Amino acid sequence: MPVFAGETGTASNRGTVYGIIIDNSTGDPLPGASVFIKNTNYGSATDVEGRFRIRRIPTGDQTMVVHFVGFQRKEIPITVHGAQSVEYNVNLEIDILELEGINIVAQAVGQGGAFNKQRNAPNIVTIVSDEQIQRFPDQNVSDALRRMPGISTEEFRGEATAMYIRGMAPGLNTVTLDGERLPTTSATDRDVSLVGIFLPILSARWKSPKPSLLPWMPTP
Repeated sequence: MPVFAGETGTASNRGTVYGIIIDNSTGDPLPGASVFIKNTNYGSATDVEGRFRIRRIPTGDQTMVVHFVGFQRKEIPITVHGAQSVEYNVNLEIDILELEGINIVAQAVGQGGAFNKQRNAPNIVTIVSDEQIQRFPDQNVSDALRRMPGISTEEFRGEATAMYIRGMAPGLNTVTLDGERLPTTSATDRDVSLVGIFLPILSARWKSPKPSLLPWMPTP
């Protein structure tokens, strides 16, 4: 219910509306809420205590609009009586958005076979289909590998080069492509750089020959 006070307005036909905006679920004030009179230029924002005050509102029936991000917008009919001040305290309800369901079809088709092979493998493997790899924004295999669990890379001039599998040194990895072991690209160990292998030409598979072994070896 509105409460009338004896405050004098700046003109006999202008009134004041004040009050507090509160979160109905918690009872806490809502600072920064927008409060304005519909179809006019009169409005205000709540302070740190959720309080607002709008002055010089034309006398008569008006509609006060309260808006706060994340809460339901509320329009409240009010009546301004001459130079009097009227208190309106407003409780806002949280706005719950209902979104339509999202069906992921293409990824399920492309990755489904990879998941089946992974579940049926006699050892510990991680398999990624070529369709899934091609969805990555990376240009080469080294950059894509960093998205896989347990794999990190070392950068050289902005590109991923050396590959660490479960923290093991890059020289302990074995890399094969189409069943053929790739030669080392390092002069000091067996490290193989994958910078020159582009994503569109292959799918990737990481495996450990025995469950007790931590490093994984890339194979086609």
